[in-house]
Amino acid sequence: MFLVLAKFPGGREQAKQYLETLDAFVPALVYPDLAQFSGPKSQLRTMMVNPKTPQFPAGTQWALVRRLCLIDDHGQLRATRMIETLQTRTYKSIPDLEGSFDTFRDAQLFAEFQLDRAHESALRVVAAHEKDFQFVHFRSNGGDPFEQQTPAEWVKNLPLVRSETLRTCGGCHTYPGIFSLNTYTMFNTGAQRLDSSTLELETQRDLTWKMRRFDWGLLQGLWRQQ
Repeated sequence: MFLVLAKFPGGREQAKQYLETLDAFVPALVYPDLAQFSGPKSQLRTMMVNPKTPQFPAGTQWALVRRLCLIDDHGQLRATRMIETLQTRTYKSIPDLEGSFDTFRDAQLFAEFQLDRAHESALRVVAAHEKDFQFVHFRSNGGDPFEQQTPAEWVKNLPLVRSETLRTCGGCHTYPGIFSLNTYTMFNTGAQRLDSSTLELETQRDLTWKMRRFDWGLLQGLWRQQ
């Protein structure tokens, strides 16, 4: 279960006002400016997030919380309070979109905490230069180098597939401020509505989503055969 949390310098009221401003802003999507567009020509007809989209203030912190859902002894899906990962981004400043990628990267402070199953399932901080297999996270899309390479190739390419975790954050969250928040921008292809919610509501949404999937129905069928 994923939760997107925000902490604004001015507190909850400032956050609510910003979300209302963002929701009322139009047009949220525009076609790219041909004079400034440097991407593939195939994207010229694709609408993108409006560069004039209102920004949240510097000092804002966003977090993505991944909580575990487990199956109880009756075969029912249950949400738990156990956190598997906690990823945070603190925006020290909000650079102009015309700036450089180095400026964008330096404007954010990335941090991550992971469930440490070897030490009483406590959260541990991911160190600054800590390396890990980056293809196992939730956006891997099923890619598995273990199955795609021979043992000799795997040994040879090991330094390439184990990279510094915190240095990979900027790959998906490159641009300044709201333009790096993919929950809203969908990687610059959409403008999703952001609204305040509750833990209870998000829990029910996630459980309902899972229980409507084919793989959950298949598991329920296998469970009843036992």
